[in-house]
Amino acid sequence: MNIFRKKARTGAAILSAAALLAGIFAGVPRGVTVANAADTADTAGTGSAVVYAGDSANDTTDQIITGDMLVSGINKPVPEEEFDRTGYVENASAAAFEIKSINWCDRIGREIAENEVADYGTYYYIILELTAKDGYIFDKQKAASQVDIGYWASPWRYDISDDQKTLVIKRKTQTVNDRLLSIEAPQPIEVEAGTPYEEMNMPEKVNITTKFNTRTTASVEWNTEYIKSGSYDPSILTEQTVTLRGRVTDVYSINVDNVWEYLELTINIKAADAAEAPTADITPGTYTENQSVILTSATEDAVIYYTTDGSEPALADGVPSGTTKQYTAPIEITGEAGQSVETTIKAFAVKSGMNNSAVETFTYTIDIPESVTKYTLTVVDGLGSGEYEENEQVTITADEFLYGMPFWDWTGLEGVTIVSGSEIDLSVTFLMPAKDITVYAHYDYPYIPPVYIIEASVSGAGGSISPSGTIYVDAGCDKTFVFTPDEGFEIDKLLVDGKQVDASQKYRFWYVDDNHSIEVTFKKKGGQEPPTNQEPPTNQEPTTKQEPTTKQEPTTKQEPATKQEPTTNQESTTNPASTQLRYKILDGADSKWSEDTNGNLMIRGNGEFSKFTCVKVDGSIIDASNYTAREGSTIITLKAEYLDTLAEGSHSFELVWTDGSAYTTFTVAKNEDSDDNDDSNDDNDADGADNGSNTGNGNVTGNVNNGAGAGNINNGTGTADGSMDAGISETKAAEENAAASADASPKTGDASHTEFWIMLMAAALAGIAELVMLAKRKGKEE
Repeated sequence: MNIFRKKARTGAAILSAAALLAGIFAGVPRGVTVANAADTADTAGTGSAVVYAGDSANDTTDQIITGDMLVSGINKPVPEEEFDRTGYVENASAAAFEIKSINWCDRIGREIAENEVADYGTYYYIILELTAKDGYIFDKQKAASQVDIGYWASPWRYDISDDQKTLVIKRKTQTVNDRLLSIEAPQPIEVEAGTPYEEMNMPEKVNITTKFNTRTTASVEWNTEYIKSGSYDPSILTEQTVTLRGRVTDVYSINVDNVWEYLELTINIKAADAAEAPTADITPGTYTENQSVILTSATEDAVIYYTTDGSEPALADGVPSGTTKQYTAPIEITGEAGQSVETTIKAFAVKSGMNNSAVETFTYTIDIPESVTKYTLTVVDGLGSGEYEENEQVTITADEFLYGMPFWDWTGLEGVTIVSGSEIDLSVTFLMPAKDITVYAHYDYPYIPPVYIIEASVSGAGGSISPSGTIYVDAGCDKTFVFTPDEGFEIDKLLVDGKQVDASQKYRFWYVDDNHSIEVTFKKKGGQEPPTNQEPPTNQEPTTKQEPTTKQEPTTKQEPATKQEPTTNQESTTNPASTQLRYKILDGADSKWSEDTNGNLMIRGNGEFSKFTCVKVDGSIIDASNYTAREGSTIITLKAEYLDTLAEGSHSFELVWTDGSAYTTFTVAKNEDSDDNDDSNDDNDADGADNGSNTGNGNVTGNVNNGAGAGNINNGTGTADGSMDAGISETKAAEENAAASADASPKTGDASHTEFWIMLMAAALAGIAELVMLAKRKGKEE
């Protein structure tokens, strides 16, 4: 039942007992003192004796208990154990009061049965009923704080009877939420000799085991003043062992089973390390020149002592003895020309707090030959400088790139004998001449051509311009724009840089050196269709227009005057990076490949192979299966089967790296043995083919001279002569006249009877050439 329920006041009312334990650890003197009840009442401010209903006899004779009331022997609830209901009044307190009953209840007021055990982490209340002995009464104001039950419990309630003879105290306490089962001793630790205790990194935590695993470690403190066994002196560098004692400090609340809380820690002190032995930067051995030997120790701040006479280096009371010296500078090992001189260095290293290193020995023999004349080689911006004897092989090496520029060539090698490599190779080996020389490695400044913009657009509708939009063109390159009217439309007008020009089907900007704009306007066709093959003569592209032979790359090294960069693939629809390099072709520039060679075509550029990306032919990237690429610097080999697919004539070639590219051209010549005209033995095959295909003012000459027959066309008429030597001189003259006539007279596109006869005679010549080929083949078969 709940004993704290209010009862009728019959002279023994029961009050709350919670305040009873408030003074458990107050630390007041043990014992009881008493005072007259009237005096106590006055002290409380009543001004008269305290009188209790129904018991006026206590007003003047009973003494008030004023000191601590000590109750001992009541254990705090322990999980899994029954509640303690025993206790006793300690010492002098027994004369003033006694224990009437001890009971327990849970937080909802349920009374704990006699054999019931406590749970983990649960609040419980102790109910302690005390009775004052005859002649004593409890202090109504202070009784609750006077009771000490020997352990912490928070005050809750207390009741005191009207006659102050009965005091009931209720105090709250809580059981622990776990239970310590064991403490694991730490493993021994190992430290260097000379390490003080505070730097030994002794364990601050140890492993523990609890019932519910709420904790796995506990704090521990080690007592370095009390050594369990062994000894330790930081000044001794030999091996030592010491055992310390420690105590776990934070398991009291869960150590309900009184597990032993003291531990031991074994510390193994290693012997001090020895300093690292000295090493020499020059390998012991025989040398033909004087040597300067540098001694070092891997041990930081170690001091090296040495001798050079072969004796053992030694210290006496920390001071070098005998011929021992302290190392402070390189040791000079010298000899004499024509003699063999041996020097032996013995050295060891010393450092405070460490053992001395072992003694190392270094023996050097200086065998200087008779004096030899050497000459100085100075390599500027490259490797290989030094002094060399006459005819000694010397190798110099340049960087592939220096200051962002690719290597160009060497100068200063004039008159020397080159063993391998050349003036344009990164590495050159030559024989040293009998004089001092200076060789320079030159690096080509990267050329970044200016880029200009051409804005191409259509005003209104009715057709298109190609390419269109913003077009980027390298300086000095050409760019052609083509106009295509929609069906039912024709070109109305053409504006170039805002000025109207004669309109045709296309317009070309020659050698672009500025920004431009081009705008075309279309209109619906009139009553008559415009001529389909006519272009205004003012905008004709001369068939004989040649690239200027003086155009050169603006670099420090000039390409041959006739070498031209390809004009194809020079524009892009995005702005090219302004930092792109202009590399150069080292080998294979302007190559010629013939079908009858049945071989590959190799081209080498000076860019780094690691930066190589692709190959472009005629402005388009070709598939990697059409070539092989290898290092040195970058070597591209176009395969014969790919070359065989290209049209006869000149083709542009671009070798592309991540940061630039190099340009050249190559020519494809078809196998002349398989040509319909069989010109393989004709000294004039090129002239004949070219002139025979031109149209001019009617004076066009075609020539086929293959040793079996010749065909000539002159002034629109032609004769076929089957003799082998007929008409050769006439043909030459006719070719020269035709070429001059073609240069002087641009094509007009006019239809004429002359064209008809020329076409007819060309067909006749083709037939004659076929007959000649058949005859030759037949002769070979026989």
